Amino acid sequence: MFGMSTSPFTIPRSWRQGAQTLQEHPHEKKADTLAQAWWFSLLFYVLTLSLTKVSICLLYLTIFTIEWARRACYALLLVVGITSLWSTATVFTYCVPLQATWDFTVVATFCQSQDAWWANTRSVHPASSLPHPAAPNLIPA
Repeated sequence: MFGMSTSPFTIPRSWRQGAQTLQEHPHEKKADTLAQAWWFSLLFYVLTLSLTKVSICLLYLTIFTIEWARRACYALLLVVGITSLWSTATVFTYCVPLQATWDFTVVATFCQSQDAWWANTRSVHPASSLPHPAAPNLIPA
């Protein structure tokens, strides 16, 4: 809730003392900069999360010597790779053209729906993260 209330998109585009004008408001440039910073923070969040999952999978590949455990690690690495590519593609196609994400003068031909973001946050990331802590417990001592 707090993030939505402080979003750069809540700043009115042509606002001047409560009246609509055609002049650019001083906050408009700040809103564009904040929207661009938001997009880059989202990109780095997805990349960091993805690379962390890949590094854990690669660590498990070096630790496990049992053949079926290594196959499971390769399968997990494949799932993580696919979900990471999907998440990154979702970020890069937030709006087409991408500049329409932070430059409100550019007309977007396509923008991702909120459902894509919630699917990414609520199901894709947790589903590909759950097997990581469980993997060492599945290997017999």
